[in-house]
Amino acid sequence: KNVWEIAIELAESQTNYNKDSTLVVVGSKQGGKTSLIYRFIDKTDAPKPTVALEYTYGRKHKENDSSKQVCNVWELGGGVMFTNLIEFAISIQSLERTSLVIVIDLSAPEELIITIETLLNSIRDHISKILSDSYDKNLNDRLKEKSMNRIGKQNEDIQQIIPFLIPIVIMGTKYDIFQNLDPEKQKLIVRYLRLISHTMGAQLIFVSTKSEALMVKSRTVLNALAFKTPIDSLGFQSDYRKPIAIPFGSDSFKKIGAESIDAIKRTYIAIFPQMVTQVVIPDDPAKDINFKERDIDLIRAQRDSELEDYKRQPQLKQQ
Repeated sequence: KNVWEIAIELAESQTNYNKDSTLVVVGSKQGGKTSLIYRFIDKTDAPKPTVALEYTYGRKHKENDSSKQVCNVWELGGGVMFTNLIEFAISIQSLERTSLVIVIDLSAPEELIITIETLLNSIRDHISKILSDSYDKNLNDRLKEKSMNRIGKQNEDIQQIIPFLIPIVIMGTKYDIFQNLDPEKQKLIVRYLRLISHTMGAQLIFVSTKSEALMVKSRTVLNALAFKTPIDSLGFQSDYRKPIAIPFGSDSFKKIGAESIDAIKRTYIAIFPQMVTQVVIPDDPAKDINFKERDIDLIRAQRDSELEDYKRQPQLKQQ
């Protein structure tokens, strides 16, 4: 192939990449993020601990078409420790086709608020930076319009909701353990999650790897985000004694029957004082001397160098 043919292939590849959807999966450390992703992409391997930020992808055949839809999947490990890596998962090119999945470990209510707030603040700040740096001045308006359409412009709480600019699903995992909590504590956790979810126009579901029905539901939700497939079977379930399932725009402050987010947060923290789990960073397997491969190591070193150059670009622009 000559240089022009290669250039054309690269351009076509980049064009297709820009049409792909993206799922960014963040949340509680050891909360089951990898298990949910593996189920979504039909991977049967045993999940392994995620090192910082990891990438995979899912594919789906288009109806009446031989081509495939591709969804890029980024998983942020370490709970709230590596939020600075979000910039590599959400870019100006992918933002309009990106959805966020926040995985919350329901068996660790003492970490719930700090996990959600830290991740949301980091991602919100990153999206704001993308928008401020973008030459496309209509991008923010398009994202706002889509966010309003997700919850419905006729929603009774439309004046009180500030929708997140990209679709968000909060997935409460380990529902099997949550079931055994004191009922009053269950009610408090559900009320807080419903309130924060509704306030930003998100979707909320509870799942468990111990329940095939709930794992099927989680896959249905992720498929809808990634490939725009119908999601008729989710329903609306707000009873704290059952697995919560609340689609976009289907809840209301009246249904929740709760006070302000600040008031419910104070009550929650009084019952569940918040703490952060100490994260132990695993050794980078790429540096293990038992797995040396000269060619691969050279390519890896080149990619690491390119990554460092990329990270320095904003600093150079400011000088």
